[in-house]
Amino acid sequence: MPGTANRSGLPAAGAICPKTRPNKAGRGPLEEERLYSLKEARALLPATVRRLEQIAELRGQMRAWGSAAEGMAPAEGDAPGLDELLASMNARLRELSDDGILVRDLRSGIIDFPGRDADGPLCWCFRLGEPDILYWHRPDEGFAGRKPVAEDC
Repeated sequence: MPGTANRSGLPAAGAICPKTRPNKAGRGPLEEERLYSLKEARALLPATVRRLEQIAELRGQMRAWGSAAEGMAPAEGDAPGLDELLASMNARLRELSDDGILVRDLRSGIIDFPGRDADGPLCWCFRLGEPDILYWHRPDEGFAGRKPVAEDC
């Protein structure tokens, strides 16, 4: 978004800061989804970025595996290398899901941390390669509706 970031790469002073409600303790299989404050989402970001980077690496390995196997006759049984790659990727995706993180686009590394403010549900939006969680949006607005988070948020 033009005009929304300052020299530090953070959103400009005109950005807004939705006031989130504290998360309810715990989350069981039948309870509501995990809701994050901006502070909670940012605390989880380093581990989340590592997982996204691992997923990107695994996707690259799968593409390379597919290119190498292209044109070859199908072998007996399943391809052992591909099985391990898929299992590793599924494990990383499951870890993100277990944390309540919503994967929106694997190719771009776009994820959302669900949250809530006085006006209803929101998503703290992050894209792999960004330095921090700098944007948020309402669930029905998606990535195109991202709004900058205020620096003092």
